Amino acid sequence: MPEAHKVAKRSELVEGRHLAATIGEQPVALFLVGDEVYATAGKCPHAGGPLHRGTVCEGVLSCPWHGWSYDLKSGECEESDDISLTCYPVRVEDDDVYVIV
Repeated sequence: MPEAHKVAKRSELVEGRHLAATIGEQPVALFLVGDEVYATAGKCPHAGGPLHRGTVCEGVLSCPWHGWSYDLKSGECEESDDISLTCYPVRVEDDDVYVIV
């Protein structure tokens, strides 16, 4: 059953500066786009690049290693229909950010 994990403070998130977190052994990347907080797997499914170091433009995350792009809402990959990024539900309560895994 999915569980909510506190991973950051909302006040730590700034648009354009992404955060890395860990849930157990699993790396997670956090992004602020407008007023929305997004959480994804921390490694690119293409080649394992650190996604918290990627760039986000209009809701699309680009991996810093090879530039592969993923929609932050759906996880769809622009370069391949066979690859998708795991996206996690996020809950913000007061100043706490929870990722549901």
